[in-house]
Amino acid sequence: MDIDAFVAAHRPAWDRLDHLVRRRRSLTGAEVDELVELYQRVSTHLSIVRSGTQDSVLVGRLSALVARARSAVTGAHAPAWRDVVRFFTVSFPVVAYRARWWWLASTLAFVAVSWIMGAWVAGSPEVQAAVGTPEEIKQLVEHDFADYYSENPAASFASRVWINNAWVSMQVIVFAIFLGLPIPWILFQNAANVGVSGGLMASRDKLDIFFGLILPHGLLELTAVFLAAAVGMRLGWTVIVPGPRRRVDALAEQGRAVVSVALGLVLVLFVSGLIEALVTPSGLPTWARLSIGVIAEAAFLAYVVYFGRKAYLEGETGDLERAPDVAPTN
Repeated sequence: MDIDAFVAAHRPAWDRLDHLVRRRRSLTGAEVDELVELYQRVSTHLSIVRSGTQDSVLVGRLSALVARARSAVTGAHAPAWRDVVRFFTVSFPVVAYRARWWWLASTLAFVAVSWIMGAWVAGSPEVQAAVGTPEEIKQLVEHDFADYYSENPAASFASRVWINNAWVSMQVIVFAIFLGLPIPWILFQNAANVGVSGGLMASRDKLDIFFGLILPHGLLELTAVFLAAAVGMRLGWTVIVPGPRRRVDALAEQGRAVVSVALGLVLVLFVSGLIEALVTPSGLPTWARLSIGVIAEAAFLAYVVYFGRKAYLEGETGDLERAPDVAPTN
């Protein structure tokens, strides 16, 4: 099927149906009849598109338009809880899943830089001397690093960590307006900081304490930051390579989808903040604290893969159900 010809032939009907749906509360009798007729016609178009093309964007747009028209025709209104369910089972996980390769690349790059930086610091007395005096390093290794997690009340600490991490993730996403170019630099700075701390701890044989304190919450926390970086860079890349759509349409769709990740990460970082405040400084043995961190990380990744892959195969993009009906153009 010639998708461009199909879109050109039927776009006026789609636009008219969208117009009538938006005005459904003030339609005349003739317009109501027209709405029903167009709803049936566009439903047929959707069936044709689903069987004749793999264009998930067009399928998603027509699916959303038909769903809205059905709601207008039947007078049904989806309750608010359905929007919440859709967010957690479709919008958030599918955007994360679609950004999986950017997400993986961000993770691997961060780990590589941290490891290289840590090994450099641990094996070079000259670098350690440039970082701080022996007394300052001793204070950090023996007191400051561990005390950071227990010097404040748990509730206050959890709140502060959550707000800080959410703010960092939001900043990373916002930098997408600069084509995502600042994001690798932000990740590098954070990776270098982690590497330096780990290197100093390793140089004093405190690496077990380092991982025992940073991994329980750090697994989920850093995964959230990497996801924020991934969708931010992917949004920037969309400006450069918009695909078979106008650049402004592709950017608008991806931008709306990214909002889902921004909102979802608030909850993910809240969980990591609770772990950092309640589990990391607790008296639990190291294996128990690490197990909690690994379980939280595995649960989050399994959630994204299960719901995200399912929604992805169904043609979902994570965009709003009531987004403007935009068809691909050359």
